[in-house]
Amino acid sequence: AIDVGQGDSWLVRDGTGLSLLIDGGGSDPRYSSFDVGSRITVPYLQRRALARVHGVINTHPHLDHIGGLLTVVETIPVKVVVDNGNPGNAPAAWRLRQGATRWGAQPLTVSPGQRVQIRTQKSTVTVWRPAPEGTVNDNDLSLVTKIQSGPWSFLLTGDLERAGIEALLNTSGVDLSADVLQIPH
Repeated sequence: AIDVGQGDSWLVRDGTGLSLLIDGGGSDPRYSSFDVGSRITVPYLQRRALARVHGVINTHPHLDHIGGLLTVVETIPVKVVVDNGNPGNAPAAWRLRQGATRWGAQPLTVSPGQRVQIRTQKSTVTVWRPAPEGTVNDNDLSLVTKIQSGPWSFLLTGDLERAGIEALLNTSGVDLSADVLQIPH
């Protein structure tokens, strides 16, 4: 867990070379000129000698999750940028998708009910978007990530609220048990 102040940011490394960044923290530029990407997220990754990041996952387009990711994509080579396909009213979400393409990353959208899985010798990472019916709440459209690495498992839930949590609990075929749970809204 990266201390980005407002919001979330998680770096996943499993010792096989896999590196995933889930969210990047951030703040609304109307209230602060602090760029969490250039001041915290990128320096954190550089201190860990990451020459590239395999995947960047933006759980949802709120600035406290997406704000630092654009600087990451512009600064460090990234293979894939994953989002939920719902840019909401956040210009940063549009800029991240455009920046991903411009800087050579492949954009990947996870649709409602879809699951994407990454496997290494040590880990399985599953990303999916629970599909709450009829919600227009960006938080409830958050991507969920489960990381299983050896005996340890982590469940990262973005900012799901009631409808999203109910949809998550009704997800079939995914084991939701975890040693570490990131509590959503």
